[in-house]
Amino acid sequence: MILDKFSNSQRKFIMPVTTVIMILIITVLAKFEIINNYFQTIIVTICINIIMSASLNIVNGYMGEFSCGHGGFMATGAYVSSVVTLVLFKNGNAITGHALLPEGWALLGFPIAVIIGGLASMLVSLIVAIPSFKTRDDYLAIITVAANFIVTTAINNIPAVGASRGLMGMKSVMNGMADVIDIPWILVWGAYICNNGSRCNSFSYELNAWKGNKRSKIR
Repeated sequence: MILDKFSNSQRKFIMPVTTVIMILIITVLAKFEIINNYFQTIIVTICINIIMSASLNIVNGYMGEFSCGHGGFMATGAYVSSVVTLVLFKNGNAITGHALLPEGWALLGFPIAVIIGGLASMLVSLIVAIPSFKTRDDYLAIITVAANFIVTTAINNIPAVGASRGLMGMKSVMNGMADVIDIPWILVWGAYICNNGSRCNSFSYELNAWKGNKRSKIR
């Protein structure tokens, strides 16, 4: 393998360097309109699904648990981070009506909003995990499917977040970021989060050890 040619100290720099190169390539291609808005949307959708599959692989792949609630947890994080972003930087939003901070500050505030969304997703998943801690197999699948439907139904019935029409206004926030530095920010953040999310594979040995230890206790 190619990675075998690098020492352990060199391998830790492979992912950051790969991320920077990918972001530069995407930025140049978008800047010179080699990839138009349609292809940019496809790339963003691919990144979202890579994040979803990488996180799902931790539970269903490495840990051997049958969870079906990732859609609901991911939606929670996405909506919370979007709402925080709109409240802070979007004039005319459906919640406060006006932005709390200038649009240009979204360049610094967007990563914070993503972290807040991740914490909200973690909290909802923890609420589901506590009562279902000792369940597994089909029973865990049933519980997580139910959690998925609860989150979906809740989002579809909250007018402040667009209900079944979806949440609007994030494009103006991205435009505010582009006014500060004119690059395709949605692609840049998508590529960065996607590359960092794929690092879960580096914990494969620890997760497999945990899985084996758990099975040995069950026996």
